[in-house]
Amino acid sequence: MPSKLKTMGDAIDQFVHDGDTVFLGGFIHNESFAAAHEIIRQHKRELTISKAAGDIMVDQLVGAGCVKRLILAYLWNPMPPPRPAHCFRRAIEQGIPHPVEIEDYTVFTLTAAYMAGSLGLPFMPTKSAMGSDIEKRRTFLGESKMKVIECPFTGEKVCLVPGIRHDVGILQVHRADERGNAQVWGLLGD
Repeated sequence: MPSKLKTMGDAIDQFVHDGDTVFLGGFIHNESFAAAHEIIRQHKRELTISKAAGDIMVDQLVGAGCVKRLILAYLWNPMPPPRPAHCFRRAIEQGIPHPVEIEDYTVFTLTAAYMAGSLGLPFMPTKSAMGSDIEKRRTFLGESKMKVIECPFTGEKVCLVPGIRHDVGILQVHRADERGNAQVWGLLGD
């Protein structure tokens, strides 16, 4: 089997295209900063970034003008003391470097959407967004963000979160081989 090893520059050039929906793994640790910085260096544009725990890496992508849309549970700078994500705030409040659309989820509902997408399921049921503005507030996904239905078995209200399928997923792992097998330790998060 041929080696799958590539430089970061070659991997981003081959797999990340303008307009793609890009999943960035990591949950405050195992962040793929090298990949994000390469996306910035290659001037990728119009990206939809999907990340449960948005942090300074996503803020940098927004500030560099790479991001058109965000799908996330939150975005902040976790460096002590916690600070707001300044590039994100400028983009939302002032349109600098350009306006960015955002679709809000809870960490759990977004993780459920990732799980449904990875399993090839149309949706995952949850109750975690019900009764909140997250279920009601919709931007670019519109009615496709989530739906509240009556359970056909119990009659209870339940929220269906559609599976999210990404064009590319970027994960930082602790160990990998030339065939693409990988291992990661610690908190897996999303």
